[in-house]
Amino acid sequence: MLVLKLILLIPVLIVALDEDEIDDCKDGEGYRTCTPSFPVHPNKKVTVTVRYNPTLNKLQKIEVAEGGTTIITESLLDSGYPQLQVCKRPSGNHICLRYNRVNGRKGTDICYIISTSGNTKFSSARCDRMTSSGLIYIPAGSNLPK
Repeated sequence: MLVLKLILLIPVLIVALDEDEIDDCKDGEGYRTCTPSFPVHPNKKVTVTVRYNPTLNKLQKIEVAEGGTTIITESLLDSGYPQLQVCKRPSGNHICLRYNRVNGRKGTDICYIISTSGNTKFSSARCDRMTSSGLIYIPAGSNLPK
């Protein structure tokens, strides 16, 4: 079963290896907001927020915002999609979120790629693991089968 779960992560993880990893993140009570380093105007700045229940140690949802306005919201609950790609075009640029959520022995992994396109395409990736200590960063390629 664990092998099957790792296989489900492979498509996002392999693509993530070619992406810049997102390391500009801020944590709050029950959330982590990360900002990819896309060179865009401040009113088009993209952020990704992963929300979780710190008491139950459960992922809740993932949100993408452009310029402070939420444009994508997807459930990360067990009843939500374990993997998904969704794109929106709020102000001329396409903004796409692709994620995989996998329940493993050490916690639930959420790996995502955020990309935007206009005159130039930018793309960044990040993986986090939901644990009893909250969200912890895991390198995008760290849980690929050897």
